[in-house]
Formats: sequence, structure tokens, C-alpha cells
Amino acid sequence: MGCLGHSIEEPKGDNYILAEFEIKGDAFEEEQLIYNPVNNVVHEGEEGEEGQEGQEGQGGENKEEKKEVRECEIEVNGQVIPFDGYYKFPKVGTYQIKYTFKTPLTDAASLFFYCTYLKKADLTHLQGHKITSLRNFFTSCELLQSVDFSNLNLQNVTDMRDMFQGCASLKNINFNCKTKNLEDISGMFGNCASLENIDLSHLYTKNIKGMASLFGFCRGLKRIDLTMFDTQNVVDMDSLFYECGGLESVNLKNFKTDKVINMKQMFAYCTSLKEIDLSNFNTKNVEDMEFMFSGCEKLTKVNLSGFDCSKASLQGLFYKCPKLNKDGIITSEKKIINEYEKSKKEEEEE
Repeated sequence: MGCLGHSIEEPKGDNYILAEFEIKGDAFEEEQLIYNPVNNVVHEGEEGEEGQEGQEGQGGENKEEKKEVRECEIEVNGQVIPFDGYYKFPKVGTYQIKYTFKTPLTDAASLFFYCTYLKKADLTHLQGHKITSLRNFFTSCELLQSVDFSNLNLQNVTDMRDMFQGCASLKNINFNCKTKNLEDISGMFGNCASLENIDLSHLYTKNIKGMASLFGFCRGLKRIDLTMFDTQNVVDMDSLFYECGGLESVNLKNFKTDKVINMKQMFAYCTSLKEIDLSNFNTKNVEDMEFMFSGCEKLTKVNLSGFDCSKASLQGLFYKCPKLNKDGIITSEKKIINEYEKSKKEEEEE
């Protein structure tokens, strides 16, 4: 995180993304490669709509003198392909795509949204210092296996919501980017069902407020260490590990939860977790803990010794936790024990 607290000069030179698409079977008949939001035409020496209006107001001679320049030049297997909106792959096979940007991106949201046959992405040559949003950047890229960030400068990005949502083939992520203004990472790795290893130690999280469903449905994730996370400003942790069925251990000992108001379904259906230590959690402002541990079939011990549930709704807190008994719940809160006993009684009556 060497960039923090230092001004960074505008990078010069290359500004492109390399991507590999693998089209199988008859998929190419429906698959469309989407370049958005930077695939528009400007005129050399002029900018945006102002430049276009200037051209329209001139005679034919002036029009011919002006050179059209695409803000994003697309090369497919080494050949420049000019198009607006969509490109259909002509046949099955592997395609090397190069996106060359005339100017630094400011909004890269949904750039690869629903590119279901994207296999690899190399962002190491991208000038990312002006980007503010990466929301849905790789959403539903079901074949994506690897992404190379290699110290990409994302210092101005505030929004990474659903960035890898639905990347079902992604197994490993080393998110070694430079960030310092992130505010929302909700759903960032949601539905990454094959994700096994993740290194977020370089992710600057001090300004983050939203991290709901961050790892929701990451069923292949077995263990995760988030001791480097600074969560002092986080408000929403709803469904943080929802249905992480393979999760065996999680380290949250440095989590600060003073501002959190929502912990609903935070560990729901983490069917492999046997013990959870949340003794460091400050929950005085939490309003919703409903079904927080529901469906944790192997849970035998949970340390909630620091919990204050005076504001929180606890409905279904331990619903369907068959191996958890009262002695395995470390707490001084009678409200928690009462909810446990209520759930047990309701399950017996079902």
C-alpha cells in the first residue's frame, strides 16, 4: 500500500487491456462482445459532443479535414475491428482481444458485464488512476479463470460492488491493487462458487461502508484471514458469508463493528463451520441479527461474549443448528439464550 498518503503522477505511455475469450460449440451464435462505456467517436483536437456539433456546423471541406478517433480501439486477434455497441464472434475458437484507450478511463463499470466466454484478463497496462467505479466489471464472466492486476493504480475507485459477481470458474484472486478511497465492496465476490484462495491484504478498507454479501455463495472457500481489514466505518455486513458451505475457519479478530447496523444472515448456511469467535464484536448499534447463524449444521461453539443485543432483532438466530447446545454459546446476554431456546422448541414442534 505504498501509494497511501502520496501524490501519484499521471502515468504516460501504454493504456490497454488484454483479454482472452474462448468460444465453444455453438455458443458464438448468441455471444456478443460488449464494449461499454467508452466505445464512442470523437474528433481529433476536439472533445465529446462539443466536437461533434462543431463538425456538423461546418461545410463538407472542413468535415474531410477532421480526423475521427475512437476513444477505445479494439483489436481482435491483431486486427482492428471498428464497430459500435456489439461484436459477434464469427466461429468457435480462442480470441485475443486488445482494448486500447485514447484517454484514461473515468468510469469502467460493467466493462466486461456478461462476457460469459471471457477466460483471462490482463489489466497491468491499464491507466486506472482516474477510474471511480468498477461496479459489475466482470459480472457473470462464468469462464473467467485469472485476472492480473499487478499493482494497478485504482486510488480513486469508490465502488466495486458485484465486481466479480457470478465468476463461477474463478479459483484464486490476489487483489494486489492500489486503493485508498473504496466505499462499497458489497457482493464483490458473490457467487464465485469455485473460489478457493483469496488474498485481500493489499485492499485498503478504511473508508468502506458496505460489504453485504461480499462472499455470498462462495461455496469452495475453505478458510479466510481478514485480519488486515479495517472495518471501522462499515455499516452493513448482511449475508457476508451467506452459504459459504465449505468454509471451515474464518479470522475476524480485528473486525471493528461499532457502526454496523445489519448482521442479518451473516454466517447463514456455513455448513462446515464448527466454531466461531466473535468476542471482539461491538454490536451496540446492530438492529438486525435475524438468522445470523441459521443452518450452521456443524456449529458446536460460538463466542459472543462481547455482544450487546439491546437494539437487535434476533429471530431465528440459531435456527437449524442441530449440534449447538446451550453450553456451546458463550454470552452474558439472556436475550441470546432465550432466542436459542425458542428456536429449539419450534424445531421440536415441526
